[in-house]
Amino acid sequence: PVLVTSQTFGPLVLPGDQPAFEELLTTATAIGVRERDSFALARRTGVADDRLTLIPDDAAWLEPTDEDRRWVDEQGLGSRIVTMSLTYHRGSTGYPYRSYIERAAATADALAERLDAEIVLVAHLGVIGGDADPIRDVLHNTKVRDASSSGRVRLLPMTDARRVIEVARRSLVCVTTRYHPTVFGPFSGVPAIGIATGYYSSLRMRGALGHLGLQDFVLPAEIWDAGLVLAAVDELVERHDEVQQHIAAAVPAAREHADIWWDSLVASIRDGGSWSSVPSVPAAPKLP
Repeated sequence: PVLVTSQTFGPLVLPGDQPAFEELLTTATAIGVRERDSFALARRTGVADDRLTLIPDDAAWLEPTDEDRRWVDEQGLGSRIVTMSLTYHRGSTGYPYRSYIERAAATADALAERLDAEIVLVAHLGVIGGDADPIRDVLHNTKVRDASSSGRVRLLPMTDARRVIEVARRSLVCVTTRYHPTVFGPFSGVPAIGIATGYYSSLRMRGALGHLGLQDFVLPAEIWDAGLVLAAVDELVERHDEVQQHIAAAVPAAREHADIWWDSLVASIRDGGSWSSVPSVPAAPKLP
């Protein structure tokens, strides 16, 4: 059996890819997608409802180990930190790369002052371990730190997902042009502000946060400046208890659904491909 889980489809499918895309979707035993837009695209492509399920990202359920927590302890992070994760590219925003660096640096400095916090730049793409020259996100983060003026922006070494989750859990908030912090933070009880650098980015961030009803905290990078991010942070601070209660109420239902989904995948493998339909994850109330 072919079992597909935790995927984004589209939002655009190139004509040359369409035949392979249709073959994958229409022959798979079961398909789990992580956004309503992907669900709609799969349905339009011909996937039957009994083989199609809307699920949260599987990465929401990764758990740091004791070793991961010790590693984070060894980084010497302060008691007040903000996780910031940045793509090394500017997406489809249209402004110069230098402007992207300056906006990120200004945002980091403004967050450090407003929240009296250390800004921890977490890389998604780079080389783990060794003495390799910095590339992709790691190189970009270095440029952002060098452009900042607060002295409160630091780089986290390139590392793996569970350690990043532990850093996110210790944060006041996650601010990101990367997708995964919109999963790692909120599903651990830490709100995230997404800055979407394109259509694909917006679809995924709104999908991840939408599972907890937090999709309105995705901001368009075309109008990104420090003030816009601070306005969102101020609202999260002012509504802290309300936001925490909202997240705490939404996560258990998503987790229960994930257990059902994965039990069904395992059962399908054991039973040679038979499949029992799994309803989509219940929709969380939206926090306006």
